[in-house]
Amino acid sequence: MTQKDHELIAGILRQHAAMSNRGRLAARFCEHLAQDNPRFNPVIFLMAACGLDDRMATRFATTHGLNLTGEQLAQAARYQRRGDPVGDTRR
Repeated sequence: MTQKDHELIAGILRQHAAMSNRGRLAARFCEHLAQDNPRFNPVIFLMAACGLDDRMATRFATTHGLNLTGEQLAQAARYQRRGDPVGDTRR
């Protein structure tokens, strides 16, 4: 799957999943998408799918047992600083 696919999934979760289920669904997607693509960044996906900032997304990911690399954390911080609308389907 490509980044475009990941953004599409994140946007759908953000728009249609109830807040109480969104995090669990997003975490499950992260597990499977990471297996499919070694470059997949779960923190950025959680930022897009759940509307979290990079720190909250990192905390959420580690709480749900997702392994993160230093590069993934740095990449998420760069996205946060730039204010990229990752997964925002309203563009």
